[in-house]
Amino acid sequence: MKKVSKMNNELTIENNQKCTGCEACKSVCPMGAIDMKISDNHFSYPVIDKEKCNECGLCNDICPTILKPKSSTHNIGVYEGYFADANKRVTSASGGLATALGEKIIDSNGVVFGVSYSDDFKKAEHIEIKDKKELERLKGSKYFESDKNNCFQNVKKHLNNGTTVLYIGLPCDIAGLKAYLRKEYDNLCCCELICHGVTSQDVHKKYIEYMEGKFNEKVLLFNTRYQRIEDDSQSLRVLFKNGKEFKRPMHHSLYGEFFYHFDRPSCYNCTFKGDYRQADLSIGDSWCEEENSLYGKSIAYVHNLKGEKLMQSVDGFKIRELNFSTVKNDNPSINNSLPITKISLKMKKYYDGKHLKWTVFRSKNLTGKIKFCLRNIFYLIK
Repeated sequence: MKKVSKMNNELTIENNQKCTGCEACKSVCPMGAIDMKISDNHFSYPVIDKEKCNECGLCNDICPTILKPKSSTHNIGVYEGYFADANKRVTSASGGLATALGEKIIDSNGVVFGVSYSDDFKKAEHIEIKDKKELERLKGSKYFESDKNNCFQNVKKHLNNGTTVLYIGLPCDIAGLKAYLRKEYDNLCCCELICHGVTSQDVHKKYIEYMEGKFNEKVLLFNTRYQRIEDDSQSLRVLFKNGKEFKRPMHHSLYGEFFYHFDRPSCYNCTFKGDYRQADLSIGDSWCEEENSLYGKSIAYVHNLKGEKLMQSVDGFKIRELNFSTVKNDNPSINNSLPITKISLKMKKYYDGKHLKWTVFRSKNLTGKIKFCLRNIFYLIK
């Protein structure tokens, strides 16, 4: 028996401006009637094939942004730390905690789900990892939308088989997974990344194509937070198959301009910050200055006893407990959504899906335009 579909004036997955692209609706659809497609604003949203849809309403019933999110216990403990092994630490985005957690889960015969670049670096996609060596694929920050593929279904299969699963993703990804599962699992550990916001996969793809055209070669490696043992800071780095290399501070790159100013609309009013966390712990960069690490430190906000147990289990990782009152302002993205700025509005207005540099230039005021030109000249003659 068909369920009566929602009225047009009610919030549904097809008119939901808070949509995060978590793909819970696509994953749960029994008819395979939902696909994610790029909209006019260059971000992906669910689209229903009316010929396949049986109007069961399940997609709307489980959408984590249509439902009022549940408040949760959070910040029962705060830790910072880093890999004792400098070689492991320097290849990680911030201290290496995500890798340490993944190693622990795999050592206990569990599986890890996280985000990897595609082979051509034009997409990011959730993959399943069972071998510690393969955790390298999850390293490095991916600052844009990712494809979930069938990861929610695969997570559920492992959980029902009694396998321990570590799922690493953004707060909205984890909310989508929890909504899809519709029940709690003792063998599921969820680790969310402290999120600034995400830019469009379409923008990321165009940037890779722009760089390949500029250097007349395919990309071999792409890293937004590259650092060597001898370096004292991180950079965006693009390595090409012919050996050529592009390296620049993230905030001085075209890619950085889009990451900081061209984000998904839902990121400006994130549903899953503050008291509405769905993960067991949140991890990211630690900016505490009491104890420095040249290659970065991880911070972990523990939200429940499962997260505390997981945090205490990691091996080869130097940790110390912090006082929440002393660190709550060090990483504002833990609680605060991305502010929308004048340059953000202009970039969204001018971007046509093609011209990255022209979009950035047009969006700046006169002073910004001058600085932008001088910066490009500086890197040209450097």
